[in-house]
Amino acid sequence: MAVIEVTNLYKRYGETVAVDDVSFSVAAGEIFGVLGPNGAGRTTTVECVAGLRVPDRGGVSVLGLGPRRDAARLRQLVGAQLEESQLPDRLRVTEALELYASFYRDPADPARLIDELGLGAKRNTRYDKLSGGQKQRLSIALALVGNPKIAILDELTTGLDPQARRDTWGLIERVRDSGVTIVLVTDFMEEAERLAVIDQGRVVALDSPAGLVSAVAPEQRIRFRPSAPMDDRLLTELPQVTAVTRSGAQVVVTGTDDMLHAVTSVATYRERGILRRLATTPASPLALLAAQLVLALVGILASAVLLAVVARLAFGTPLPQHPLGFAAALILGAAALLAVGLLVAAVAPTAKAAQALTVPVFMVIMFFGGVYLPRFLLPDFLAEIGAYTPPGVQALLDAWTGTAPQPLHLGIMAVIAVAAGAGTAKLFRWE
Repeated sequence: MAVIEVTNLYKRYGETVAVDDVSFSVAAGEIFGVLGPNGAGRTTTVECVAGLRVPDRGGVSVLGLGPRRDAARLRQLVGAQLEESQLPDRLRVTEALELYASFYRDPADPARLIDELGLGAKRNTRYDKLSGGQKQRLSIALALVGNPKIAILDELTTGLDPQARRDTWGLIERVRDSGVTIVLVTDFMEEAERLAVIDQGRVVALDSPAGLVSAVAPEQRIRFRPSAPMDDRLLTELPQVTAVTRSGAQVVVTGTDDMLHAVTSVATYRERGILRRLATTPASPLALLAAQLVLALVGILASAVLLAVVARLAFGTPLPQHPLGFAAALILGAAALLAVGLLVAAVAPTAKAAQALTVPVFMVIMFFGGVYLPRFLLPDFLAEIGAYTPPGVQALLDAWTGTAPQPLHLGIMAVIAVAAGAGTAKLFRWE
């Protein structure tokens, strides 16, 4: 029975056609590979299957559900480890598994997964201290922590040494034996039981590795550019290879029989990013943004309390005379300021662009708020504007001196926080 059905899938980016009329199906319990050169459309294809990309036309059915229409249900059933996905450097192995387990209704036991994937000795190790093979094991664990029926794994063994690749492959077989259907984007034919070979956005072959090899003409030629210096003897000593020549930086290998199968076991490429990994889980953008906002607010409140206590003890500075009003003004002012910052980050195409946009925006806000210049030195109309802008200096001053903040001041900051937060949620991108 097919658990994934892809029919006439088509996706383009501007003038570039990434996927052109791709069709295939994946049976339950199968290890299915998607093979092809870089830029062939492999990653775009599996991202459409995972619901991370919207195809321009064609159909995708996963466990009878539509990846976009039934995204919330499907993310409880499909685990993914995608290319260019990372974790924060300071996050420990146990913390990562427990965090991702919290996204699912019926997760696997993180402690059991850690032991099963050979990470027991590294359970308290930070992500940036893990080796490449250990990071890949953690990636598999994160893809499996939701107890998925299907696991999508992109470029899983790229960059690993031969021993680490064999160990990872053994893990994949054990995962399949537990009843999980595996979809691999891979550079190695031997990693899958059945393969779709994609080139220039089209499926050019669909068969088992043995079937693909037997269909190739006896005389084969492979041309590639090695990513690091390579001794030609690594290839000439293969029994399937009859000749190795060089054309500039390119290596041309000629051979017979299953030379393709033998030579393509020499691979490379790609890096990873953090939000892409979260994009494959049931975690919603709203929950992620709310968590970011709450975390920042807790830090601001803690800093404000600490500052007030130190000022009181060291200099005898009076505490706020209207504590509830001060807390309300501080929370709403900080929330409005943070929401504006998140909105800028959502609009900006890159982190550097976000920093460049944030500085002038915050400088204007702080100017009106009286941070750079006391508000009593400003013209009246500018001072009045400053009373309604984050971080709510006027409301904070009122509460500090014992006067309840004006509802209009608090209300305007609440409106700014909600409007900027809604805009951020609407414009949010996982990558």
